[in-house]
Amino acid sequence: MEKVIYRSKFTFDIFNIILYADNNNLLAIKLNEDSPLNFNGTIIDEKNSLIEMAETELLEYFNGKRKTFDIPIKNMSKGFEKKVYDELVTVDYGEVITYKELGEKVGVENSARAVGNAMAKNIFPIIIPCHRVVRTDGNIGNYTGGTELKIRLLELEKKYRD
Repeated sequence: MEKVIYRSKFTFDIFNIILYADNNNLLAIKLNEDSPLNFNGTIIDEKNSLIEMAETELLEYFNGKRKTFDIPIKNMSKGFEKKVYDELVTVDYGEVITYKELGEKVGVENSARAVGNAMAKNIFPIIIPCHRVVRTDGNIGNYTGGTELKIRLLELEKKYRD
């Protein structure tokens, strides 16, 4: 029997969020529909309990009531990317870190570009908070969901930080 992947789309403000899950883990969060994801299984447009949990936690986050996530995720990242993501989840809600600082924290000097590439591959935006990574010169940098969403997420966290 082929594995079933559940998919559901919901909207936060003007941003569409697409969630993918199997019966055990959240598999991905998409902030745009441009780049397809390849899953080993049949995708059905239905919610399961994990998608409902992810929606609830994300809505609580957007309303300033949640600062960390409990939803189980299946992060298949390895090597440098895994180190970057593991370090990134330690960056506190409402705080930012530069691409350069994040690279140094994982023990790789002059790796700002590599950190940026890792951020671009993050399939769990918001949960693995790549929106908290900014450029050394103070520029906001890029974001999978677009810079407008990145700015909104940073402002939201700043507003509810305390």
